[in-house]
Amino acid sequence: MLGKKHTEESKQKNRISHLGKKIFRKPGTYAGEKNSMFGKHHSEKTKKIIGRKRSEYYKLHPETLGKSALGKHWKLSEETKKKMRISSINYIKNICGEIWPRLGRNEKQILDKLEQELDCKILRQYEVEGYFLDGYISEINVAIEVDERPKIRTKDIQREKNIKEKLNCKFIRIKDYD
Repeated sequence: MLGKKHTEESKQKNRISHLGKKIFRKPGTYAGEKNSMFGKHHSEKTKKIIGRKRSEYYKLHPETLGKSALGKHWKLSEETKKKMRISSINYIKNICGEIWPRLGRNEKQILDKLEQELDCKILRQYEVEGYFLDGYISEINVAIEVDERPKIRTKDIQREKNIKEKLNCKFIRIKDYD
């Protein structure tokens, strides 16, 4: 692109796009022109109308929504979430060959000690329903999670419920904090 000549209009567009501002304008106009929509403020009534039209559009065309917006407007079914988790894992496996979930700071030591005390083989990073368990003992059907921080989130409760349902197992949470 060295030596390429730019028009004033394209220079103006580039300047504005680099500022990170979104400009809504009529076709055939550019920022700074009289009838540009740059800096336009809408009344509350107009904002409601725009919001209603936008939500109607997204209901008809949900594929145009990004992931974050999708979560705000519609609740996904558990089955859909499961399919999305599994397809993400499969995608990573296809691209990278393997998947290595993150291990907690003291997770290995805790599970090693537990393995010695129970004299059972603990399967590490065991995959279930698109989730990775920190440990799973198939001999006694126990799922193990090592929590590094105090947390009780609805995501974790739902995750635990899904795993218990699938494996029909007992679930143990080991605290790795005071």
